[in-house]
Amino acid sequence: MNRRQFHQLLLAGVAVELPSQPQFSARITDYPFQLGIASGNPTSSSVILWTRLMTDTKTFKPLEQPNIKVHWEVYADSHLQQLVAQGDSDALADYAHSVRVRVHHLRANTYYWYRFTCATFHSSLGRTKTLPEANSQVSLRFAVANCQNFQHGYFTAYQQIALENLDFVLFLGDYIYEYGPSKSKGMRYHLGPEAKDLAGYRQRHAQYKADKMLQQAHAQHPWFFIWDDHEVQNDYTHVKSTVAEDLSIEFYARRKSAYQAYYEHLPFYFDKPDFANFQLFQNLLYGQSMEFWLLDTRQYKDPFACYELAMKNYRVLSGCEELLWPRSMLGIQQEQWLDQSFTKSTRPWKFIAQTTLVHPGSNDPTFPQKKFVDGWSGYPKARQRLIDTIARNTSGQTIVLGGDIHASAITLLRKSSAHIADKPIATEVVTTSISSKGLHKREAEYYLKNPDFVYFNSEDRGYSVFEVTEDTLVLKFVTTPSPVNLESKFSVNALFELKIGGDRPHKIQVLN
Repeated sequence: MNRRQFHQLLLAGVAVELPSQPQFSARITDYPFQLGIASGNPTSSSVILWTRLMTDTKTFKPLEQPNIKVHWEVYADSHLQQLVAQGDSDALADYAHSVRVRVHHLRANTYYWYRFTCATFHSSLGRTKTLPEANSQVSLRFAVANCQNFQHGYFTAYQQIALENLDFVLFLGDYIYEYGPSKSKGMRYHLGPEAKDLAGYRQRHAQYKADKMLQQAHAQHPWFFIWDDHEVQNDYTHVKSTVAEDLSIEFYARRKSAYQAYYEHLPFYFDKPDFANFQLFQNLLYGQSMEFWLLDTRQYKDPFACYELAMKNYRVLSGCEELLWPRSMLGIQQEQWLDQSFTKSTRPWKFIAQTTLVHPGSNDPTFPQKKFVDGWSGYPKARQRLIDTIARNTSGQTIVLGGDIHASAITLLRKSSAHIADKPIATEVVTTSISSKGLHKREAEYYLKNPDFVYFNSEDRGYSVFEVTEDTLVLKFVTTPSPVNLESKFSVNALFELKIGGDRPHKIQVLN
């Protein structure tokens, strides 16, 4: 960058750090960016950049070296002519040689390009974007994804997401699956046994991060994240394992290891990471019209009702009086935080991002007695408290975002689900899985019988896209019936529109 370019950037209000001669490690002799790069958790003036150094893509063995110096650069253009910021960071051995940088003093609502350098090797080029100022009038386009089981299919959806014109990607849980190699015939398998310790979770995350299609989507857009259960163990709650033989103290250590590996492989930044208490929930403002609440439905979750019986019946119960106990999905502190923050919001569009289906499900008289106790139906008092929080804010539109059930769905949430004639207080949008297999047809029929379900499809895999302006939301479900095929074709399977002041989304297009 010459002197003239330097002064032009200063006059434009762009933060510029003076160039320094990077100091590289001489110990790296093979390409170290095999797990790609990523950005995430942007604000209007900053963004977090991430990578993890690894050269072994066969067994994903960590580097056996001390801390390694890595150089990073941020540019205002894709041709790398306008340097905005640069610096050196340590890839810490204690954190699996992962690198995370919070880049400050960036311009709001602006694209930036970035890369890392280690020894003589450059990473691929990534693109990211900051959020707009909280008082600006802007539109928003974001994608929602969740549930990417490596063994169930290829991550072809991420090739499509990489091509989308998005402001960010919002991921709603099950970034990895902890299971060991599948015993059924598939197209690819997990390495190593079920992840239970830090080494196991690191290997599993690395295997997922090595997927080139996932890398494309990370390199193209900034992401926000919440987790569900498979980042640790299927259906775990708080520090309670779903394996009866596990002692709480042993499972607590397992959860702590899983949280550390999660942090090491995603663009989070804490000055002093505490993996015993990883605060994931947060509130985001997007311009003057949109607000988001990202919730944690696992870390503080009370154990299931009728726990022993639930374990024997695959988490499905009937006739359990404990379901009426005042138990929590979010934990009291997070519930209070949400209630206080949400009820004060004056923005027209309010998005509550959590992990699963909130609506009770079918109105089939043979079904309500049966509850899947891992979801909100297993916590009816907590669900009603969430509904009451939403109902107390009557301004604008509330959209509840979810995943987990491996289906695309739109439901109408009411103050009481039994009162079908009542005006809905929110619209719920559940996004299907990236690759994880869908519901059995018989299970899907329960949902289809309920008039509150505006749309339901458990056959296809993919993602959703939200286009939001000051007064209109357009929702697209972009899916494929064949994620096992590397040549999968994606299309807009369903298209809906919701207006500020409207009581339900209106169908524009549904292909099946």
